[in-house]
Amino acid sequence: MNISSKSSFLIIPPDILPEPRSCLKSIETCPPNTDNQLENLCSNFTAYRFANNGKIYKNKYCAKCNQMDDELYCAISDRDFLITCREK
Repeated sequence: MNISSKSSFLIIPPDILPEPRSCLKSIETCPPNTDNQLENLCSNFTAYRFANNGKIYKNKYCAKCNQMDDELYCAISDRDFLITCREK
């Protein structure tokens, strides 16, 4: 197969695509004077964690630096299933 700048390709996406993950308003920063390593972990990625008190944290490290020591939940939902996990 010889590919040149005049070659063309047809890309057909799958019939079923998952819905994109929604952004949620969450606690995504640490208070002043937080350990730098924990603050970096809080800011590095999004993996929402939900507390029983209704607060949403960007990830488990943001919860930790904001003194949330209760059990946290993550929820991954799809049209056909729901997965709930717990972490402390």
